[in-house]
Amino acid sequence: QHMQRDWDERARLNAEHFILTDRDEWTWGEFLATGEADIQRYLMPHTAAAGLDPSQARALDFGCGKGRLTQALARHFSAVTAVDISDEMLRRARQAFAHLPNVTWMHFDGQDLSAIADNSHDVIFSFLVLQHVPSSALVRHYVSEFCRIIAPGGLVCVQFSTRRLYRLHRLAAQLRVWSLRLGFLTPILVPAHWRARKYWREELRSIPTLMQHSVSPHQMARWVADRGLRVQALFAADGNPLYTWLVATKPKQAASGS
Repeated sequence: QHMQRDWDERARLNAEHFILTDRDEWTWGEFLATGEADIQRYLMPHTAAAGLDPSQARALDFGCGKGRLTQALARHFSAVTAVDISDEMLRRARQAFAHLPNVTWMHFDGQDLSAIADNSHDVIFSFLVLQHVPSSALVRHYVSEFCRIIAPGGLVCVQFSTRRLYRLHRLAAQLRVWSLRLGFLTPILVPAHWRARKYWREELRSIPTLMQHSVSPHQMARWVADRGLRVQALFAADGNPLYTWLVATKPKQAASGS
């Protein structure tokens, strides 16, 4: 409920910024261009290595938001299922991309993905999503569902954060939240570069569902291996642990539900 409430509010305030916090404001064209660039950089090379033909493959965009990546996936894959917890994000995505006939938009409650059948998708892609999930147990549940949903021969390509000293960062963030109630402490506890951001107050008020939650690469690898997938790659893009990627495949002989 907290995740849905916070992301609904972010969608109303400035969806593009909260999806990509690099800028306070994005033009629509620039925002969409980042989707194609990210698909080309982070997904398509692994799709080719797995021997998948995108024009014959069904993709799942987990945490689709306003459709930044969905619209790029729709140009390459035969069908795309776009899933998000925020009704408001999905409403805006449906409105913006009503012209895309091969996209199915789907709301989920933050836990239950049972509406998506076993072995039904050839590619599962998720970027800038799992890092916002405030519970390792919930991240593990999502990963388990990915392993169920992916078809034999299919590819799971998901990004997560391996932030060092995560508990310390979380404590510092909580102190900054408290500082909003005691205004005289804000200049001390909230760095100037953060206060220069247009939406810094809104970010702090809902920090548990925004800050980078940390999961170790070892945990992620073990979770998918326990569900029968083979890890193909596990790496931090550009050496940045906030952008760690897991790439895994399901063996073609995998049994249903494995």
